[in-house]
Amino acid sequence: LKRRTGAHVAANAETAVLLARGGSNDLHSGESITYPPATPDRIIMDREEVTVGGIAFSAHVMPGHTPGSTA
Repeated sequence: LKRRTGAHVAANAETAVLLARGGSNDLHSGESITYPPATPDRIIMDREEVTVGGIAFSAHVMPGHTPGSTA
């Protein structure tokens, strides 16, 4: 997605580790969806404000859901 659109990729630290491994044996998709290893442009911390298209959001790490989940 980043390569095709130029979009910036943001992730929390735990998700960044998963992205660096690539899609092989992904915790969310198993082997059904694969992707090459990736590095986010930005690491988002819990409760950090993120602005997208002029709208500010507050990121909340949700460790009890699935590893790396952020809402």
